[in-house]
Amino acid sequence: MLGPNLSEGSEPLTRATNFEIIGYRSDPMQKKAMGTANTKTLWGCQFRLASQGLDETDVVKFVEGLVGRYISGLEQVGHASSLHDLAANTVRQAERMAEEIKQEAHEASRQETDRLIAEAQRQAISFSERLTAEIIRAAQARAEEIVAASQRDAEERLAAFEDALRAEMQARGGQRAAIAPTAVSSLRPEASTA
Repeated sequence: MLGPNLSEGSEPLTRATNFEIIGYRSDPMQKKAMGTANTKTLWGCQFRLASQGLDETDVVKFVEGLVGRYISGLEQVGHASSLHDLAANTVRQAERMAEEIKQEAHEASRQETDRLIAEAQRQAISFSERLTAEIIRAAQARAEEIVAASQRDAEERLAAFEDALRAEMQARGGQRAAIAPTAVSSLRPEASTA
């Protein structure tokens, strides 16, 4: 059915009849035959008036409804297109932000790695320096112990040698015994440094 207010008993218009109502015919000669006396201009189109045609008010309401739905459809398509563009822009922006976040995370990771490596190197150097200092202190202490033990051992041997030499000198005679302690005491480290 064409419109909501067609009278009962009337049949819906066929496609050919619809074109005739809005003034379009497939025969160009018939277009010329239409005059302006039996026509009505609606929405910029001339419509031929018919004595038993459709009610003009119903046709106007119907066409205005169609035009309104058409405009609403265009607005919805425009709105959907705008939403599609907005969604596409949002996706591009999200991808760009994701790439920026990825690059920032990579840079932060690299900086943190560099910081950790520098800290580990600093700690290793500090540990190495402390360990080296501790080894040097231990070596010096051990060297001092060895030197002290060597000095004690040398003094003990020298004292034993002096005693043995005195004993031998006494056994051989008194004159040589008086010279020996002076010669032996010159061999002592304290006497040579003094």
